[in-house]
Amino acid sequence: GLKPGQRKILYACFKRKLNPKIEIKVAQLGGYVSEHTAYHHGENNLAMTIVGLAQNFVGSNNINLLAPRGQFGTRALGGKDAAAARYIFTTIPEHTRHLFHPADDALLNYLNEEGQDIEPEWYMPTIPMVLVNGSEGIGTGWSSQVPNYNPLDIIANLRRRMKGEDPVPMHPWYRGFKGAIELEAPGAARYKVGGIVRQPNPDDNKTWEIVELPVQTWTTSYKEFLEEKVSGSEKVPSTIKDYKEYHTDTTVHFIIELNQKGEEEIKAKGPETFFKLTTTKTTSNMVLFDADGKIKKYSSAMEILEDFYLLRMSFYQKRKVRRKADRKRGSLLMLYSVHRTTSSRR
Repeated sequence: GLKPGQRKILYACFKRKLNPKIEIKVAQLGGYVSEHTAYHHGENNLAMTIVGLAQNFVGSNNINLLAPRGQFGTRALGGKDAAAARYIFTTIPEHTRHLFHPADDALLNYLNEEGQDIEPEWYMPTIPMVLVNGSEGIGTGWSSQVPNYNPLDIIANLRRRMKGEDPVPMHPWYRGFKGAIELEAPGAARYKVGGIVRQPNPDDNKTWEIVELPVQTWTTSYKEFLEEKVSGSEKVPSTIKDYKEYHTDTTVHFIIELNQKGEEEIKAKGPETFFKLTTTKTTSNMVLFDADGKIKKYSSAMEILEDFYLLRMSFYQKRKVRRKADRKRGSLLMLYSVHRTTSSRR
């Protein structure tokens, strides 16, 4: 569930032994990552990736792997309003080390670049983070889009799999999102994501209230759309008389007053279409690297979960084998120590 830059950052945080009581400036962490992981790009890109791992507003991470200490961005601009890297701090929250358990560290395949040991080829989290926080990107000849899923649904399905029961289908889920995410049709690979619009007074057709926007529709961008409806143009007449804003860092709240033209249009189109409060999420383009480093196109979240389950179980077996070997080695060292002590006394 991590891109190479994100993996390098996580490796550097573990190497530096960060914990909830130890903070580090984002700019300083960027320098540390560059030094210890053979990072070949600009530190500005690295700082943006660190900020992305710590963001926790609606539409970003379901579980943020770094802790935001300072202004790491809001849903107003989709995180682009984050403060400069020299002013904000981060650390490893407690839950990250539960997801990437220290007992797996010695089992990973660490890479080496020009004699320097760097991050592992991939990490083995306790739940599939590619489903928890989603993934989106473009590679040579491929693009990939994986929506976010609810960690509790993922854990419940993993437990069902361990008991030999059939998994329950999962649907995209974004922490803090109050709108609806629904399948466009039974068995379809597309979901309709809707915001929330309502009339504060059912008898007043002029006044409407928007209290949620579709996932990853940012407040400032939407405000620009409303401005266009207020000002109008030669081809498209004005449909909104005025609007007011009552947002917070985490919530959306517009109160909109329509003009006569707007009232007619909203009756004909319906409020969701008039206010453009629906978007789509697709699960038909989930392209990922498998454990062998080969590109694989997954047809569903359940298929990703099954691949993860088999790999994760093999790592629990590796843990047991290593623990047994460590105990045996410890016993031999103890016997050797006792033997040496006895010999020296003689």
